[in-house]
Amino acid sequence: MAFSGEAQSLVWQRAEIALRNASPGSQAAMRALKSWLAAHKLALSTLQFVAFDRTTNGTDGSNADTVICSAACTLYYFYGNKFTTATLSYLKISNHASAIQAQGEIILASTTASIELQYISYQGFAFATGATLASVTAYNGTTHNALAASHDGFAIIGA
Repeated sequence: MAFSGEAQSLVWQRAEIALRNASPGSQAAMRALKSWLAAHKLALSTLQFVAFDRTTNGTDGSNADTVICSAACTLYYFYGNKFTTATLSYLKISNHASAIQAQGEIILASTTASIELQYISYQGFAFATGATLASVTAYNGTTHNALAASHDGFAIIGA
């Protein structure tokens, strides 16, 4: 999907709702980013909230990659919560418009059930081609995790 931004207030409302059962630390980190962007990124008028879940990126789901954006974009915030297993898994974002690549630009590892993963960039992490996400079995691979070892979450991006 191409970037289709909306007012920041709507994006932050969706983020608050998505984090309602998250840890206080995760909630505070997202709010700190919101405050910083409001104070320092005055030209940034629109953002986009992109949700994903384990049924779209686990092998016993549709075994599909999650396209965050199919064109150039900037990632400001990323949150993932592992579902149930203690199997080592990686949440990876690649600079690609439609498929996860062996090389990932952002790779976060999770080992326990219900672990929260966050990536925060106050300046934004630019993806020139697009951003595609998957929960994979190896940091340098493209094999999807099983549903139970996969993640639910969301990303906040700008154009």
